[in-house]
This record gives sequence, structure tokens and C-alpha cells, in this order.
Amino acid sequence: MTKVLYLTAWGRSGTTVMNRLFGEPPGMLAAGELHTMLGWPPPNVLHCGCGRDTNECPLWSAVSGELYGTRGWDPEEVSAAHRAVTGVARTRAMLRRPHVRYLALCEELYAAVASAAGARLVVDSTKQPSIAAVLASSPTIEAFVVHVVRDPRAVAFSWQRRKQRAGGEGRGLMPRFSPLRSSLNWDRWNLAADAVRRKMGPRAMLLRYEDFVSDPRAAFRAVMELVDEDPGVDPFAGDRSVVLTSGHTVAGNPDRFTAGAVELRRDDEWRNAQPVRDRALVTALTGPLLRRYGYRLSAGS
Repeated sequence: MTKVLYLTAWGRSGTTVMNRLFGEPPGMLAAGELHTMLGWPPPNVLHCGCGRDTNECPLWSAVSGELYGTRGWDPEEVSAAHRAVTGVARTRAMLRRPHVRYLALCEELYAAVASAAGARLVVDSTKQPSIAAVLASSPTIEAFVVHVVRDPRAVAFSWQRRKQRAGGEGRGLMPRFSPLRSSLNWDRWNLAADAVRRKMGPRAMLLRYEDFVSDPRAAFRAVMELVDEDPGVDPFAGDRSVVLTSGHTVAGNPDRFTAGAVELRRDDEWRNAQPVRDRALVTALTGPLLRRYGYRLSAGS
């Protein structure tokens, strides 16, 4: 049985630092957006959090060799299965009847990663609710889900920022989304994640970004309790400061390369810098879910 902690969220919700923190204790692995190993085979152009390309990293080269070598994974077949599952619109279908081949691939992937890393818990921040739905039905994966939510106005503002891609993930800037598209995706992804959370029951929890950065120790303890793990070593250097090692995140936000002491601070630049028209649009489009997650329409939280 492979234990997996899966973070699901619409992008720019803080899952990168959460992945790092929850995977920091001994015996746990912060894998980053792990399902890029299935979506972009063979995985030899990604840039590991340790600073090496994945085909040069001891961990990911071992995983790739096990899956694409020993187990004989066919890159085209694997990629086709990945495309058939990913996409927020497929979440409910995967809850009813998971993709059998993709589920088998997931089971082999997580087992290979846990074995290569010597980890009893793999933390995956791929974020796709449809993949979380597939994991919920596995007999060999002990899956736990953290549904991460952030104020959609902050998220929309973040998607407007110009952010450089990292390492082997390609040159140029990361994608940017308009406030309209970000809001619609925020609604769709969170509704899908809600459905997964209901399906998972006691093996899932909701975590607001704002609560996480306000009291990261409490959030960390809650997640460790969810997965029934004793972290052993406290990764905190202070109430809001954590010490992160250079890990093996296979893909994700460039912030995953940050190592050392990191101060967890609430990013509220949007409150003063976001255009009034953008804020009004986002609030109108996300209003019902804003209330559900405890946010105020007046942009307070």
C-alpha cells in the first residue's frame, strides 16, 4: 500500500510551498506536480528541484528507468491515458467509473517513486481534481486529499503577473489568464474538488490559503493528523518561518527551487493593486462559492 497526499486546487493558490512543507519531514517526499511524469513522457526535459534535469537526477532517473524501462511503459500509450483523464470536466465521470488503465499507471508510478525515495508518504501537487477522483478508488493507494482554496480575487491578480518558467520546463513566461478565465476556472475546479472531497470523506480536508499563512503550524499539524503521520522533526524555525531543503519536486511553480529559511507571509498586494473593474468582475462570477468558503463579498476574509 502506497500512501499519497494529493493537493487539489486551481493554480496560484499556494500549493507549491504547501507541497514543500508537507513533504519536508523525514520519510516523506515532496514530489511536486508528479503527473507530469505521465503527461510528458519520456520525462527527460524537466528540471528537478535538486537543480538537475530529471534524466540526471538519481531519484527521477531511477523512477523513469523502472517505469519506462523495466516495466516497459510505452510513452505514447501513457500520454494518451493521461490526456483521457486530465481536465476538470472529467472529474465526475472519474468518480463514477475511473479510467482503469490510468489507475494502474498511477499505482505503478507512486509505488516506484516511494521505493526510489525510500518514502512512506508521497506528496503530489498536480492539483487536477479528476486525478484525485481516480486515486479515490485505488485498492493499493492509500490516498488523502487536501482541497486548497484561495480568495479568487487574489488568484486572478496572481494570474496576471509575469512569471518566468523554470529550468527545463521551457523558456519564456508561464501562462497568464484573464480575470474572466481565472474566475470561471476557479469556480469549476473548486466545484469538482468539492465533489472529490465528499467522495473521500474523512480522508480529505479543506484548507484555505489564508488560514495556512496565518497559522502554518496549525495547518501543518492538521494535515499530518489527516494522513496519520508523526513528522518527528519540526520543520519550523519560528511561528511563520520554515526551513526547506532542496528537494526533488519534478515540476511546478519556480518557487519550488527556493531553499533555506522561508517566511510564510500572506500575499495581499491585490487589495491595493487590482483594478476595481477586475475585482468587481471576479466577485460577481465567484460570489456563491465565496460565501461557501467563508470569504466576504467586500474582499475581506
